[in-house]
Amino acid sequence: MSIPFSNVYTNPMNTTLLKLTSLPKTIYFNLKVLPFKEALKLPFLVSRYTKLIDLSGKFVLDAPLSRFSVRIGIGGAGTCLKDGTSVEIPGTVIFKGPATIGGRCQICVNKNGVLEVGSNVMITSECHLVASKKISIGDGTMISWGTQIMDTDMHELLTDGKVSNPDGEVAIGPSCWITSNVTVHKGTVIPKGSVIVSGS
Repeated sequence: MSIPFSNVYTNPMNTTLLKLTSLPKTIYFNLKVLPFKEALKLPFLVSRYTKLIDLSGKFVLDAPLSRFSVRIGIGGAGTCLKDGTSVEIPGTVIFKGPATIGGRCQICVNKNGVLEVGSNVMITSECHLVASKKISIGDGTMISWGTQIMDTDMHELLTDGKVSNPDGEVAIGPSCWITSNVTVHKGTVIPKGSVIVSGS
């Protein structure tokens, strides 16, 4: 199964206007997270509505990217276009090609965490990704609205003084389709070409 890299939820006219009004935040973001020469190419397009909570982590482009190849806060349905995606990255994010993260998403990569996003990945609106260890998303995978992916419980449970709920990596294979309102817990491995049904 191959998912085309286009956002069927986005009105082209709205997107053009959003690109123009998002240039100041886009320029700031690129200069903040990339070396100067890479930043000048503006590989990231960041919606003006995006909330930049923490950009102290490391952003890695593991492929040659053209202008606006990675879109953050761009795309989604209805009000999601104007509701900010929040970005909190004290950890490491790796982009292996073009990608889209839609409106009203929350992306949090903790200090020791890694989020690896493959080429032509599309994450639509209202998704939550929290990485404390590692979340990897394979090439060509599409993640629909309302999905939550976490490799951590966000708290520790102690049994006899030892942590009984350690974080566990999440690996999502290439060419997968994770439909709406899916919860992906720590330790999950989703094979290539899988379709995960809504609400699971």
